[in-house]
Amino acid sequence: MEGYPGRFSRILLILFVFVGGALAGSVVALKFIGSGGTAEDSVDPAAERPENLRRLEQLAGLPYLTGVVPASRSDRGVVEYERSRTWDGLNFFNCLILPGAYLVDMEGKRVFEWLAPDPDESWFDAKLLPTGDVLALVDGYRVMRVAPNGDVRWEYRAPVHHDLAVAENGEIFVLARRAVHIKALHPKVPVFDDEIHVLDPDGTLIRKISILEAILRSPFGFLLPSSHDLEPDESVPNLVLDMLHSNHVQVFDGTLEHLSPLFHRGNLLVSMRTINSVGILDPDESRFVWLWGPTNIARQHHPTLLPNGHILLFDNGQSASQIIELDPLTNTVVWRYAPLEGFYSEAAGSVQRLPNGNTLITESDPGVVFEVTPAGETVWRYLNPLTTPDGLRATIWRMTRFDPKELGFLNQPTPR
Repeated sequence: MEGYPGRFSRILLILFVFVGGALAGSVVALKFIGSGGTAEDSVDPAAERPENLRRLEQLAGLPYLTGVVPASRSDRGVVEYERSRTWDGLNFFNCLILPGAYLVDMEGKRVFEWLAPDPDESWFDAKLLPTGDVLALVDGYRVMRVAPNGDVRWEYRAPVHHDLAVAENGEIFVLARRAVHIKALHPKVPVFDDEIHVLDPDGTLIRKISILEAILRSPFGFLLPSSHDLEPDESVPNLVLDMLHSNHVQVFDGTLEHLSPLFHRGNLLVSMRTINSVGILDPDESRFVWLWGPTNIARQHHPTLLPNGHILLFDNGQSASQIIELDPLTNTVVWRYAPLEGFYSEAAGSVQRLPNGNTLITESDPGVVFEVTPAGETVWRYLNPLTTPDGLRATIWRMTRFDPKELGFLNQPTPR
């Protein structure tokens, strides 16, 4: 793991080329139809879409960094490890613009890797299943289920982005977006409607849930700026207003419903970066039943419901990040990790509460992951050994730690 695979230089070059081309106005215009409070899809998710339209959809998720910190050969891998105080396991992660994902042990040794079937496609998000299969998201393009040997079991093509989640019944909830024209929000300029596409375990679309509609049907619609508040530069080609920028979804399994109806089975926990909010969406009623965040957090990522009914999230902040544990029944912060020495990830980040009470924090932009105790003491630290061609430590989208007993596929022979 001394650097990216050689083919990555080609991927980085492709990324720079399409970004430059799009900013120069080389992408085609989106087709928008609809008026008032109605809208129709601007693209057909089932159809093959022009490459320049695909690039436009990918650009909607920017800026996401490839690396911000110079890396040295001596400053990589596991640099801190207090064995008696950590919750040991296997660590799964992906690197936003790399075509694949990795599993490493507590000492940083690579245990397994998944390579994308197309070396020119990077995995923005990846979820490891107990079978060893990975659900991989190619930003703006498709979700696919990839076997341990790299075979694609199925794929679902749509303008997907950021994140996906798997429900207890195997259904897959993936964020997607479409451009819509809603005069109540802006008379001329279209907006992105973030959606949740629900797939069956075989990747077939079951239904779509509109996050934008759920906001507008809720008491929280005032958080969206009105047309009187917006004066976008309408001369910009293909301008679409990103009013929500949803970046995470979690499906509730109903085990905590005895604490509150908020935790009803099937409700969805959603993070919306633009309005600095996390909320619980009731998909049956298509409305948000709880929302928190404005004036308390900024540009947050990865809220997760804990077994005690609290919500843990990565608050990116504007100059320093922090980790917050919130009681949504009282809207009270019950635990906070914000060390004096500080840490900061501007564009991404994730957090996982471990079984022993420790917290695993992915400081995404600089490619750092660390484990802290409830008292905030660091007991494990990992610096991404993968580096960009210009010597920067690669960004890690998210690291998740697993008990090896959950990953039975490691004991099975796998064709490589």
